[in-house]
Amino acid sequence: MQSTQFFSVTNIQTVFCLVLLTPRLTLSQNNPSTSPDDAQVFDAILTNTKYDLRVPPKNTNGKDAVVVRTSVYVYFMGRFEAERLEYEMQLMIRHRWTDPRLSFRNSNMSLGQNWLYDSLEGESWFTDRIWTPNIFIENEQASKLTELLRSNIFVRIGRVGNVQMNYRVTTTVLCNMALQRFPHDRQGCALKLESWTLNANDMLLEWEPRNPVEINDFIVPEYSLMSSKTFERLSCYSEGFPSPRYSDEPKISLDGSNNGSMCSATSRNYSTIQVSFVLQRQVGHYFLDYYIPSILLVAMSWVAFWLDPSAVPGRTTLGETTNFIQKRVNFKT
Repeated sequence: MQSTQFFSVTNIQTVFCLVLLTPRLTLSQNNPSTSPDDAQVFDAILTNTKYDLRVPPKNTNGKDAVVVRTSVYVYFMGRFEAERLEYEMQLMIRHRWTDPRLSFRNSNMSLGQNWLYDSLEGESWFTDRIWTPNIFIENEQASKLTELLRSNIFVRIGRVGNVQMNYRVTTTVLCNMALQRFPHDRQGCALKLESWTLNANDMLLEWEPRNPVEINDFIVPEYSLMSSKTFERLSCYSEGFPSPRYSDEPKISLDGSNNGSMCSATSRNYSTIQVSFVLQRQVGHYFLDYYIPSILLVAMSWVAFWLDPSAVPGRTTLGETTNFIQKRVNFKT
């Protein structure tokens, strides 16, 4: 009798424990933390495909050049230096291309039961291990990646091998400013991105079909941004020319049009994209700081004609004051 009661109590305790533990076991099996993380999946893809970052990806047919679609977000544009013909920009540059070697849609890798990744996300440790386009700003003076603790780089890899790379950069760009009509001038400045190592047979740069250039709601000092226009072209480098990077560059007119010529068949052609900004100088600033003070200065100098010729102290004080104000106005310009 006692043994029967003992077994019944034991069975009740066992059932009770199973009821309590079953949800926990189910949660532990479905918990994403027990499945492979992005780094493990990324490592497995590179290992199984024997990935070589020195080899650029090919298009879907395995023959055509890889297409790198690009868009730019402008955070800031300013610090125009007319004497040095340059200005500064803070940008986020976004590239998008497809690398079939990084596809994990139909992968048979044993990475656990939870294989529901839509994308893998990482930072510079991704770009150090996969092929990325080597692109430079053709008309730059100096550029650097924006960083606080680490460089601002973001990489997302999709299931079919579609790669998106974003990075922030601060650059000082050359602009051939025409100052003949200063301060009523209008400037045409361009930002040019070009492939550094791969020619047009291996890589093509294209603007994104939608919103290739986005501009933050900032106030450009001294200028008003009138318009922006994007272009795609080839930079032509002659094989026999002494300079290895000789370019037959198109000229940017004030209306943003492209007046460049076609590349010859004997040149090495590198894919280039550019965006042209048309900037109108704000005249109101100069009216307040230069025009109005100059007008008042001339009007004040006329007072000397109404003073008595014998009022030497007054005429001297007025002349010195006018001379001092004129020097101040000239110093500001």
